[in-house]
Amino acid sequence: MFRRINFGNSLRSALIAALLFAVPVFFYLKDTTYKSNWLIYLGSFFFFLVIVLHTIFFNKVRGENANTITMVFASHVVTVMGVVLSCLFVFLLLVAMVPGYLEAGPAGKATPDTPPNEVFDKTNGLSFRIFMGASIINFAFGSFAGIVFPFSVKRNQTKDTGEPFPLKDNAPE
Repeated sequence: MFRRINFGNSLRSALIAALLFAVPVFFYLKDTTYKSNWLIYLGSFFFFLVIVLHTIFFNKVRGENANTITMVFASHVVTVMGVVLSCLFVFLLLVAMVPGYLEAGPAGKATPDTPPNEVFDKTNGLSFRIFMGASIINFAFGSFAGIVFPFSVKRNQTKDTGEPFPLKDNAPE
């Protein structure tokens, strides 16, 4: 079914993207002030760069003339896998670095200078911001890269050879 997608390379790229997202989140959890929210967006930018590089290498492996729809699909597969892994890594970071995160009562770490319109939970919106970055923002950045870059890295866009449907049961290109 998914013959045109190399899941080993996709999983590797998704793992790299999730780890590069988790590194700035680690530093954000060390300094949980509201002013250090930019670290979450820096992690999402790293996620975006890995998706772009995956799309470029996916095209290069196929002789710089891969099917555009297949590249869009492959980059979205990496994006979804990366979002799932990012959420998993962020959850593990929150459990490890926020005392009492999974226990009843207030957590040991919260954002001290949260604006009044922030979502309130036991961490004063800390976990909300991190999970929004790991899920929604990473998916938006990955989808943007997955839609724009396959069309820009393809060398000859006038002759798109092969079957344009990545889910079709045909032999790989």
